[in-house]
Amino acid sequence: MAAEIERRAEEKNLTPVAEGLVVEFASADPIALEALKDPKVSQAFNDAKDAGRLLKQAEDNATELRKTTASRLVDLRQLFRNGKDVDWDGQSPQYQALAGLLYQDLGMDASAQRAVRHHIEDVKRERIPKALWAKFNVQPLTRGQRSQLEKRAAQAVTSVDDARKDAGNNTAASMLNLARHIKSGTKAFRAELVPVMTTAQRRSLRAQLEEARAETDRVLAALAEVENDRDH
Repeated sequence: MAAEIERRAEEKNLTPVAEGLVVEFASADPIALEALKDPKVSQAFNDAKDAGRLLKQAEDNATELRKTTASRLVDLRQLFRNGKDVDWDGQSPQYQALAGLLYQDLGMDASAQRAVRHHIEDVKRERIPKALWAKFNVQPLTRGQRSQLEKRAAQAVTSVDDARKDAGNNTAASMLNLARHIKSGTKAFRAELVPVMTTAQRRSLRAQLEEARAETDRVLAALAEVENDRDH
């Protein structure tokens, strides 16, 4: 096996690396070559490259293969440190050099790279403790959930605003319609976002919700009073 590796390396001017693995490129960043001397790094690099090869060849299930490639890239990040922390954000010189090498070797253009990186945040969300999400730029909701939340919130704002204006006519039907729209609007709230809000944002949200609750309680009290009068 070692002889075959050396033969292939000599034929293609490749660089043999640790543990009988070959990185298939003619030249490389010295930082990457140094990192690849570690068998764990070499294995993780080749695992990521294998996933990338499957993605390049894929005609179906490309999304799942992008997710797999992203997962293998995070495996590689976890082998390095950025300061005192695990290099979750992929900022260490070693990871940067290896990722560049990987994309170059696979012939992945900028668009293909972005498509893979699109899924890295989801991998980080699965692996990083929740208490550290903010530190490593992990959103509590996926991109799809954030997009859906923004859409629902925009619809709720428009819907409630229209119903509020209609309620200005002070008809019973318009007031009931407003209540229905407010209920629909509150469904856009996502409790998962609360832990990552700033202190000022939480205070503002609390104040607004408490004010809304006070207005709701006032109307509920009026309802209760009318119902009690009718019961008697």
